Amino acid sequence: MNNAGEDVMNNFKLENELLISLARTQLSDKEKSSIKDLLEAPLDWDYILEAAMCNRIAALLYHHLREFNNLVPTEINEQFAKSAHTAGFYNLCFYQRLEEIIHEFDKAGIDVIIVKGGLWAEQFYKNIALRSMSDIDLLIRKEDFLKANHLLNSLGFKHEKEKFSLGWSLGSISHIKSGLGLKIDLHWSLTKTNSPFSIKMEEVWNRRKKVIIADISTYTLCVEDMILFFCLHTLYNHYLNIGLQAFCDLAEIVKHNKDNINWHNLDKLAAKYKLSFIVYAGLWLTKSIIFDIIPLDVLDLFRVHCSRSQLKWLGRVKDKMLIADGSKVVETLIRLRMITDLKTKLGLLRLIFFPPSWELVLYYPFSEDNKLAYLYYLLPNLKNCLSKIFLKFNSISG
Repeated sequence: MNNAGEDVMNNFKLENELLISLARTQLSDKEKSSIKDLLEAPLDWDYILEAAMCNRIAALLYHHLREFNNLVPTEINEQFAKSAHTAGFYNLCFYQRLEEIIHEFDKAGIDVIIVKGGLWAEQFYKNIALRSMSDIDLLIRKEDFLKANHLLNSLGFKHEKEKFSLGWSLGSISHIKSGLGLKIDLHWSLTKTNSPFSIKMEEVWNRRKKVIIADISTYTLCVEDMILFFCLHTLYNHYLNIGLQAFCDLAEIVKHNKDNINWHNLDKLAAKYKLSFIVYAGLWLTKSIIFDIIPLDVLDLFRVHCSRSQLKWLGRVKDKMLIADGSKVVETLIRLRMITDLKTKLGLLRLIFFPPSWELVLYYPFSEDNKLAYLYYLLPNLKNCLSKIFLKFNSISG
C-alpha cells in the first residue's frame, strides 16, 4: 500500500516533472522542447500553482512560462505574475536595506559575512526577482553581537523576542522592521547551539572571500563553506522541509563555481565537522532531483563515510521533497538519522534539553548563572507535550 507521499507523486507525475524541469535559471533547447510537450498534456494547474508556492519557485516558473503563454491558463499566469512581481519588489527593498546596513556596520568596525539568499539571488540567479527571500542572513563575530544589535535597533529594526520551542535553541537573533516586515537574522555561528556539529568559526572567518553585492564591498563564505552551510541548513536545520528552491540554490552554487570548488578539501572539512552524510545527502538529492551537475566521483568521496542504513533511508525520502501536502516528518528523528556515531547522538539530545545558559538569557530576564532560565525554557514545552499525550489518551479511551 502506498503512503501519502507516493500517492501524490503518482497522481501528479506530469505536474511534478514540469516543476522539476522549470526549477533552474536557464533552459536548453532540449529542455524547452520537453517542457512544451508537458504543457500540451492535461495538467492540474491548481496543484502546480500550490506546489510552486510551497517550493518557493513561483518566480522561476513565471520567468520560464512566459515563453509558453498560450499553453498556460490566463488566471494561473496572472497568479504567477503577481507572485513574481511581489518577490521582486520585496527583494529590491531587501537589497536597499542591505546596502545601508553593510555601510553602517563598516563604519562601526563590525565585520560581516552575507550568507544565503542575500548573496545567491544576485550572484547565482543573476536576477534578484527570480529567488524569493524571506529575510537577510548576516554572520558576525560573537563578540560584536551587542554592538550590532544596538546598531540595528538604531536603524529601526526591533529584536524579535519569540520564545524557544523545545529542541530549537538559536544561534541567531532575528530583527524586524515594521511596515514592510523586513527581517534581518544576525548569526554568530553556522551551527545552532543545540546542534551536535561544531564548525570552527575562526576557521570560517579565515576562509571568507571578498565580494561585491548591491554595489558594496563585503564578504561571503568560501564556496566549500557555502556548500557545507547549505547542506546543514537545508537537511538538518529544516528537516528536509524546505522545498525545491533550496536544491536549485545548490545547483546554481555548483554550476557557477564548478572550476573553483576544491572537492577534496570539502571532503576533509565535512569529515572534520562530522557532516559527511549531510553533505552527501545534499549533493545527491540535488543531482537526483534538479539536474546532473555533480560528478559521480565527487559523490563517492562523501558516500564512503555514510552507513548503509543512512543511504537506504535517503533513497526513501527523495520523493517526499516534491510533494506539497504540508506533511511534517518527525524532526528529532530526522536529525538523529543524519548523525552516525552514538556519542554525537547523545550530545544532540543533551543540547535539545539543556541549551547554553548564555543563549537563554538573550530571551529570558535572568542572569547567565541563574538556573531559573531553564525552567522558563522547559516548563511550557513540557506542558505542551503532556497536553498532547493527554489528548491522545483521551481520544483512545473515548
